Amino acid sequence: MGGLKKHEAAAWPSYERLFDQVSGWRGAKAYVVEMTDRSGKLLGNNGDFLMHAVFDRMLTELGITRVAPDSAELIIVPPNGALLETYQFPSILRERIADYPNLPLIIFPSSALFDSINPAFIFEGRAAATLWFFRERYSFEQVGSAWGGALKALGVRLLLDHDVVASGNRFVREIIESRSPRNDTSGKRLLIGGRTDSESRTAKHSSARRVGDAHLLKRLARSAFFALPHGTRSAIARRVFRRKLERAGSLLMERLKAAGHKLPEGSFARTSVVDVSALEYSTFTYYLRTISSADVVVSDRLHIALPAAVLGKRVYLVEAGYHKLTGVYEQSLEGLPNVTLVR
Repeated sequence: MGGLKKHEAAAWPSYERLFDQVSGWRGAKAYVVEMTDRSGKLLGNNGDFLMHAVFDRMLTELGITRVAPDSAELIIVPPNGALLETYQFPSILRERIADYPNLPLIIFPSSALFDSINPAFIFEGRAAATLWFFRERYSFEQVGSAWGGALKALGVRLLLDHDVVASGNRFVREIIESRSPRNDTSGKRLLIGGRTDSESRTAKHSSARRVGDAHLLKRLARSAFFALPHGTRSAIARRVFRRKLERAGSLLMERLKAAGHKLPEGSFARTSVVDVSALEYSTFTYYLRTISSADVVVSDRLHIALPAAVLGKRVYLVEAGYHKLTGVYEQSLEGLPNVTLVR
Protein backbone atom coordinates (compact mmCIF):
# COMPACT_ATOMS: atom_id res chain seq x y z
CA MET A 1 0.00 0.00 0.00
CA GLY A 2 1.16 3.52 -0.73
CA GLY A 3 0.44 6.76 1.06
CA LEU A 4 0.49 10.49 0.65
CA LYS A 5 1.99 12.88 3.17
CA LYS A 6 -0.32 15.59 4.45
CA HIS A 7 -0.11 18.65 2.23
CA GLU A 8 1.40 21.86 3.44
CA ALA A 9 -0.88 23.79 5.81
CA ALA A 10 -3.10 26.48 4.30
CA ALA A 11 -2.40 25.29 0.74
CA TRP A 12 -4.84 23.62 -1.59
CA PRO A 13 -3.72 20.15 -2.70
CA SER A 14 -2.96 19.36 -6.32
CA TYR A 15 -3.53 16.36 -8.53
CA GLU A 16 0.17 15.96 -9.37
CA ARG A 17 0.69 12.87 -7.20
CA LEU A 18 -2.44 11.24 -8.64
CA PHE A 19 -1.27 11.95 -12.18
CA ASP A 20 2.20 10.61 -11.40
CA GLN A 21 0.67 7.31 -10.22
CA VAL A 22 -1.34 6.89 -13.45
CA SER A 23 1.22 8.41 -15.82
CA GLY A 24 1.70 5.07 -17.59
CA TRP A 25 -1.81 5.38 -19.01
CA ARG A 26 -1.54 8.88 -20.46
CA GLY A 27 -3.13 8.91 -23.88
CA ALA A 28 -4.87 5.58 -23.31
CA LYS A 29 -8.33 4.48 -24.39
CA ALA A 30 -10.49 3.74 -21.36
CA TYR A 31 -13.78 2.12 -20.55
CA VAL A 32 -15.20 4.44 -17.89
CA VAL A 33 -17.65 2.49 -15.75
CA GLU A 34 -21.13 4.00 -15.77
CA MET A 35 -22.25 5.41 -12.43
CA THR A 36 -25.77 4.08 -12.83
CA ASP A 37 -27.91 1.43 -11.21
CA ARG A 38 -29.02 -1.69 -13.04
CA SER A 39 -31.98 0.14 -14.57
CA GLY A 40 -29.71 2.83 -16.01
CA LYS A 41 -30.67 5.54 -13.52
CA LEU A 42 -27.82 7.84 -12.57
CA LEU A 43 -26.40 7.34 -9.10
CA GLY A 44 -25.52 10.32 -6.97
CA ASN A 45 -26.56 13.95 -6.68
CA ASN A 46 -25.51 17.41 -7.82
CA GLY A 47 -22.34 17.17 -5.75
CA ASP A 48 -21.44 13.95 -7.55
CA PHE A 49 -22.15 15.62 -10.90
CA LEU A 50 -19.65 18.37 -10.04
CA MET A 51 -17.13 15.75 -8.98
CA HIS A 52 -17.60 13.92 -12.29
CA ALA A 53 -17.24 17.17 -14.24
CA VAL A 54 -13.86 17.69 -12.54
CA PHE A 55 -12.99 14.04 -13.29
CA ASP A 56 -13.74 14.65 -16.98
CA ARG A 57 -11.33 17.59 -16.97
CA MET A 58 -8.68 15.34 -15.43
CA LEU A 59 -9.14 12.73 -18.14
CA THR A 60 -8.68 15.44 -20.75
CA GLU A 61 -5.45 16.57 -19.05
CA LEU A 62 -4.23 12.98 -19.13
CA GLY A 63 -5.21 12.57 -22.78
CA ILE A 64 -7.43 9.62 -21.89
CA THR A 65 -10.38 9.04 -24.22
CA ARG A 66 -13.58 7.15 -23.42
CA VAL A 67 -14.31 4.13 -25.58
CA ALA A 68 -16.52 1.06 -25.51
CA PRO A 69 -15.27 -1.79 -23.29
CA ASP A 70 -14.22 -3.99 -26.20
CA SER A 71 -11.91 -1.23 -27.53
CA ALA A 72 -10.44 -0.22 -24.17
CA GLU A 73 -6.89 -0.50 -22.87
CA LEU A 74 -7.92 0.00 -19.26
CA ILE A 75 -10.97 0.43 -17.04
CA ILE A 76 -11.59 3.51 -14.90
CA VAL A 77 -14.11 3.89 -12.09
CA PRO A 78 -15.03 7.57 -11.57
CA PRO A 79 -14.62 9.10 -8.09
CA ASN A 80 -17.62 8.27 -5.94
CA GLY A 81 -19.06 7.67 -2.51
CA ALA A 82 -20.89 4.51 -3.52
CA LEU A 83 -18.32 1.89 -2.50
CA LEU A 84 -20.04 0.96 0.75
CA GLU A 85 -21.11 -2.55 1.63
CA THR A 86 -24.66 -1.32 2.28
CA TYR A 87 -25.00 0.00 -1.28
CA GLN A 88 -25.63 -1.85 -4.53
CA PHE A 89 -22.70 -0.38 -6.41
CA PRO A 90 -19.97 -2.80 -5.26
CA SER A 91 -21.97 -5.69 -6.78
CA ILE A 92 -22.78 -3.62 -9.87
CA LEU A 93 -19.10 -2.79 -10.31
CA ARG A 94 -18.18 -6.47 -10.08
CA GLU A 95 -20.68 -7.23 -12.85
CA ARG A 96 -19.43 -4.44 -15.11
CA ILE A 97 -15.77 -5.39 -14.98
CA ALA A 98 -16.19 -9.18 -14.90
CA ASP A 99 -15.85 -9.66 -18.68
CA TYR A 100 -12.56 -7.74 -18.87
CA PRO A 101 -10.17 -9.48 -16.45
CA ASN A 102 -7.07 -8.54 -18.45
CA LEU A 103 -7.64 -4.79 -18.48
CA PRO A 104 -5.89 -2.76 -15.75
CA LEU A 105 -8.34 -1.06 -13.41
CA ILE A 106 -8.10 2.39 -11.77
CA ILE A 107 -10.59 3.51 -9.13
CA PHE A 108 -10.33 7.29 -8.82
CA PRO A 109 -10.26 8.78 -5.29
CA SER A 110 -13.33 7.68 -3.38
CA SER A 111 -14.51 6.83 0.10
CA ALA A 112 -15.37 3.27 1.11
CA LEU A 113 -16.69 1.29 4.04
CA PHE A 114 -16.57 -2.50 4.28
CA ASP A 115 -16.97 -3.51 7.90
CA SER A 116 -18.26 -7.05 7.45
CA ILE A 117 -18.04 -7.80 3.73
CA ASN A 118 -14.66 -8.36 2.09
CA PRO A 119 -14.46 -6.08 -0.99
CA ALA A 120 -12.13 -8.62 -2.62
CA PHE A 121 -15.24 -10.19 -4.17
CA ILE A 122 -15.34 -7.24 -6.59
CA PHE A 123 -11.97 -8.23 -8.09
CA GLU A 124 -12.16 -12.04 -8.09
CA GLY A 125 -11.06 -13.58 -11.38
CA ARG A 126 -9.09 -10.54 -12.49
CA ALA A 127 -5.61 -11.07 -13.96
CA ALA A 128 -4.60 -7.41 -14.43
CA ALA A 129 -3.54 -5.02 -11.68
CA THR A 130 -5.84 -2.58 -9.89
CA LEU A 131 -5.05 0.83 -8.40
CA TRP A 132 -7.67 1.77 -5.81
CA PHE A 133 -7.35 5.40 -4.70
CA PHE A 134 -8.96 6.70 -1.52
CA ARG A 135 -9.74 10.33 -0.79
CA GLU A 136 -9.31 10.12 2.98
CA ARG A 137 -7.27 8.13 5.47
CA TYR A 138 -10.13 6.50 7.39
CA SER A 139 -11.37 4.52 4.38
CA PHE A 140 -7.82 3.80 3.26
CA GLU A 141 -6.81 2.41 6.66
CA GLN A 142 -10.08 0.57 7.35
CA VAL A 143 -10.04 -1.31 4.04
CA GLY A 144 -6.30 -1.93 4.23
CA SER A 145 -6.34 -3.16 7.81
CA ALA A 146 -9.35 -5.44 7.44
CA TRP A 147 -8.92 -6.73 3.89
CA GLY A 148 -5.46 -5.70 2.66
CA GLY A 149 -4.07 -9.24 2.42
CA ALA A 150 -6.95 -10.58 0.35
CA LEU A 151 -6.87 -7.54 -1.93
CA LYS A 152 -3.10 -7.73 -2.44
CA ALA A 153 -3.43 -11.38 -3.46
CA LEU A 154 -5.75 -10.23 -6.26
CA GLY A 155 -3.33 -7.57 -7.48
CA VAL A 156 -5.12 -4.64 -5.84
CA ARG A 157 -2.89 -1.80 -4.65
CA LEU A 158 -4.36 0.75 -2.21
CA LEU A 159 -3.29 4.41 -2.47
CA LEU A 160 -4.21 7.60 -0.65
CA ASP A 161 -4.88 10.90 -2.41
CA HIS A 162 -7.47 13.70 -2.28
CA ASP A 163 -11.10 14.24 -3.22
CA VAL A 164 -10.90 15.43 -6.83
CA VAL A 165 -12.93 18.56 -6.04
CA ALA A 166 -10.10 19.54 -3.67
CA SER A 167 -7.17 18.53 -5.89
CA GLY A 168 -8.94 19.77 -9.02
CA ASN A 169 -9.88 23.09 -7.43
CA ARG A 170 -8.79 24.99 -10.55
CA PHE A 171 -11.36 23.09 -12.57
CA VAL A 172 -14.04 23.72 -9.93
CA ARG A 173 -13.59 27.48 -10.26
CA GLU A 174 -13.75 27.24 -14.06
CA ILE A 175 -16.89 25.08 -14.01
CA ILE A 176 -18.78 27.25 -11.54
CA GLU A 177 -17.77 30.54 -13.15
CA SER A 178 -18.76 29.29 -16.62
CA ARG A 179 -22.12 27.88 -15.48
CA SER A 180 -22.97 30.42 -12.80
CA PRO A 181 -21.29 33.80 -13.31
CA ARG A 182 -21.16 35.94 -10.20
CA ASN A 183 -23.88 38.53 -9.88
CA ASP A 184 -23.58 41.73 -7.92
CA THR A 185 -25.89 41.47 -4.91
CA SER A 186 -26.39 43.65 -1.89
CA GLY A 187 -25.81 42.18 1.52
CA LYS A 188 -24.25 38.95 2.74
CA ARG A 189 -25.90 35.59 2.09
CA LEU A 190 -25.98 32.51 4.29
CA LEU A 191 -26.51 29.02 2.88
CA ILE A 192 -27.54 26.28 5.30
CA GLY A 193 -27.42 22.93 3.51
CA GLY A 194 -28.57 20.14 5.81
CA ARG A 195 -28.95 16.72 4.26
CA THR A 196 -32.37 15.14 4.54
CA ASP A 197 -31.83 11.80 2.81
CA SER A 198 -30.90 9.84 5.95
CA GLU A 199 -33.97 10.63 8.01
CA SER A 200 -35.76 7.57 9.28
CA ARG A 201 -39.41 7.18 8.46
CA THR A 202 -41.66 4.98 10.52
CA ALA A 203 -45.36 4.45 10.05
CA LYS A 204 -47.71 2.05 11.75
CA HIS A 205 -50.65 0.62 9.87
CA SER A 206 -53.45 -1.48 11.21
CA SER A 207 -53.62 -3.86 8.29
CA ALA A 208 -51.57 -5.24 5.43
CA ARG A 209 -54.22 -3.90 3.09
CA ARG A 210 -53.59 -0.33 4.24
CA VAL A 211 -49.84 -0.85 3.90
CA GLY A 212 -50.29 -2.07 0.35
CA ASP A 213 -52.61 0.79 -0.57
CA ALA A 214 -50.27 3.36 0.92
CA HIS A 215 -47.32 1.84 -0.94
CA LEU A 216 -49.22 1.91 -4.23
CA LEU A 217 -50.34 5.51 -3.74
CA LYS A 218 -46.80 6.52 -2.86
CA ARG A 219 -45.45 4.87 -6.01
CA LEU A 220 -48.06 6.59 -8.18
CA ALA A 221 -47.38 9.97 -6.58
CA ARG A 222 -43.64 9.49 -7.01
CA SER A 223 -44.05 8.55 -10.69
CA ALA A 224 -46.22 11.60 -11.33
CA PHE A 225 -43.78 13.85 -9.49
CA PHE A 226 -40.72 12.66 -11.39
CA ALA A 227 -42.56 13.03 -14.70
CA LEU A 228 -42.43 16.80 -14.16
CA PRO A 229 -39.55 18.88 -15.59
CA HIS A 230 -36.60 18.86 -13.21
CA GLY A 231 -36.69 22.57 -12.44
CA THR A 232 -40.42 22.47 -11.77
CA ARG A 233 -40.30 19.49 -9.43
CA SER A 234 -37.31 20.81 -7.46
CA ALA A 235 -39.10 24.13 -6.91
CA ILE A 236 -42.22 22.28 -5.77
CA ALA A 237 -40.21 20.02 -3.46
CA ARG A 238 -38.56 22.99 -1.77
CA ARG A 239 -42.02 24.30 -0.91
CA VAL A 240 -43.69 21.01 0.01
CA PHE A 241 -40.79 19.83 2.18
CA ARG A 242 -39.90 23.24 3.57
CA ARG A 243 -40.37 22.12 7.17
CA LYS A 244 -38.17 19.10 6.60
CA LEU A 245 -35.42 21.29 5.16
CA GLU A 246 -35.77 23.81 7.97
CA ARG A 247 -35.54 21.06 10.56
CA ALA A 248 -32.32 19.74 9.02
CA GLY A 249 -30.97 23.29 8.91
CA SER A 250 -31.93 23.93 12.54
CA LEU A 251 -30.06 20.82 13.64
CA LEU A 252 -26.94 22.04 11.85
CA MET A 253 -27.15 25.44 13.51
CA GLU A 254 -27.67 23.81 16.92
CA ARG A 255 -24.52 21.74 16.43
CA LEU A 256 -22.64 24.82 15.29
CA LYS A 257 -23.67 26.67 18.43
CA ALA A 258 -22.90 23.69 20.69
CA ALA A 259 -19.38 23.58 19.23
CA GLY A 260 -18.84 27.20 20.22
CA HIS A 261 -19.41 28.85 16.86
CA LYS A 262 -21.99 31.59 16.62
CA LEU A 263 -22.87 33.55 13.51
CA PRO A 264 -23.68 37.22 14.14
CA GLU A 265 -27.45 37.74 14.26
CA GLY A 266 -28.86 40.09 11.66
CA SER A 267 -25.68 40.05 9.59
CA PHE A 268 -27.22 38.30 6.57
CA ALA A 269 -29.48 39.96 4.07
CA ARG A 270 -30.69 36.56 2.89
CA THR A 271 -30.62 33.02 4.27
CA SER A 272 -31.23 29.96 2.10
CA VAL A 273 -32.06 26.72 3.90
CA VAL A 274 -31.93 23.98 1.29
CA ASP A 275 -29.97 20.83 0.51
CA VAL A 276 -28.90 21.98 -2.94
CA SER A 277 -26.93 18.78 -3.49
CA ALA A 278 -30.11 16.67 -3.46
CA LEU A 279 -31.74 16.24 -6.86
CA GLU A 280 -35.24 16.51 -5.44
CA TYR A 281 -34.57 20.08 -4.32
CA SER A 282 -32.17 21.47 -6.87
CA THR A 283 -31.10 21.43 -10.48
CA PHE A 284 -27.37 21.40 -11.16
CA THR A 285 -27.50 25.03 -12.26
CA TYR A 286 -29.39 26.05 -9.11
CA TYR A 287 -26.81 24.13 -7.04
CA LEU A 288 -23.91 26.01 -8.63
CA ARG A 289 -25.65 29.38 -8.50
CA THR A 290 -26.66 29.03 -4.85
CA ILE A 291 -23.15 28.08 -3.73
CA SER A 292 -21.59 30.82 -5.86
CA SER A 293 -23.86 33.53 -4.41
CA ALA A 294 -23.36 32.54 -0.74
CA ASP A 295 -20.88 34.26 1.55
CA VAL A 296 -21.09 31.82 4.47
CA VAL A 297 -21.96 28.12 4.16
CA VAL A 298 -22.97 25.69 6.90
CA SER A 299 -23.42 22.12 5.66
CA ASP A 300 -23.01 18.44 6.36
CA ARG A 301 -22.89 17.81 2.61
CA LEU A 302 -19.26 17.40 1.52
CA HIS A 303 -19.89 18.70 -1.97
CA ILE A 304 -21.76 21.75 -0.82
CA ALA A 305 -18.98 22.67 1.59
CA LEU A 306 -16.02 21.75 -0.64
CA PRO A 307 -16.81 23.87 -3.73
CA ALA A 308 -17.82 26.73 -1.45
CA ALA A 309 -14.41 26.49 0.22
CA VAL A 310 -12.72 26.47 -3.19
CA LEU A 311 -14.51 29.74 -3.99
CA GLY A 312 -13.19 31.27 -0.77
CA LYS A 313 -16.48 31.23 1.15
CA ARG A 314 -16.50 31.00 4.94
CA VAL A 315 -17.39 27.35 5.44
CA TYR A 316 -18.50 25.30 8.45
CA LEU A 317 -18.29 21.61 7.55
CA VAL A 318 -20.46 19.64 9.97
CA GLU A 319 -19.66 15.93 10.37
CA ALA A 320 -22.64 13.84 9.35
CA GLY A 321 -21.66 10.71 11.27
CA TYR A 322 -19.82 9.00 8.41
CA HIS A 323 -16.04 9.37 8.50
CA LYS A 324 -15.66 10.78 5.00
CA LEU A 325 -16.21 14.44 5.99
CA THR A 326 -13.69 14.42 8.83
CA GLY A 327 -11.35 12.36 6.66
CA VAL A 328 -11.50 14.69 3.66
CA TYR A 329 -11.07 17.70 5.94
CA GLU A 330 -7.97 16.22 7.60
CA GLN A 331 -6.52 15.04 4.30
CA SER A 332 -7.21 18.05 2.11
CA LEU A 333 -8.62 21.07 3.98
CA GLU A 334 -7.00 21.27 7.39
CA GLY A 335 -5.14 24.54 7.78
CA LEU A 336 -7.27 26.47 5.29
CA PRO A 337 -8.33 29.64 7.12
CA ASN A 338 -11.85 29.75 5.65
CA VAL A 339 -12.87 26.20 6.64
CA THR A 340 -13.89 24.95 10.09
CA LEU A 341 -14.74 21.33 10.89
CA VAL A 342 -17.61 20.87 13.36
CA ARG A 343 -17.44 17.35 14.76
